Amino acid sequence: MIVDVELGALNPEALGELERIVGMFSEAQDKGWPLHKFEEELWKILLRIGHSCTQSFVDSQGTGDFGPTLEVDGRRLRRLEKPHDRRYVSIFGPLRITRTIYGTRETQKHEVVPLDARLGLPEGEFSLLLEG
Repeated sequence: MIVDVELGALNPEALGELERIVGMFSEAQDKGWPLHKFEEELWKILLRIGHSCTQSFVDSQGTGDFGPTLEVDGRRLRRLEKPHDRRYVSIFGPLRITRTIYGTRETQKHEVVPLDARLGLPEGEFSLLLEG
């Protein structure tokens, strides 16, 4: 089934949260929850699913490593020794993005960060949805 294939792409954490929604729905019906309690509990689960799926999407993009050097505007930049983590605050909460950096040396300005460009990350750490 199409649904099986699409759900199979989710990480186990997100699948577990979807199962919690089904269980919560039954519990809410059986115990006669007021609507506001149902909404609150559903919102918490949906935020966790959103966070988990967003982090999985970011992780699936790799680090942006194009090899030991990268040619940019006629200049050869080298890959810095280790990947750098960046904090990104999405609408679902903070994420960690591990990126490969290209530049002249560690202490200089990071000249090219391919993953940041690929993901269209803003200059700051907050999602454009939060800034807007």
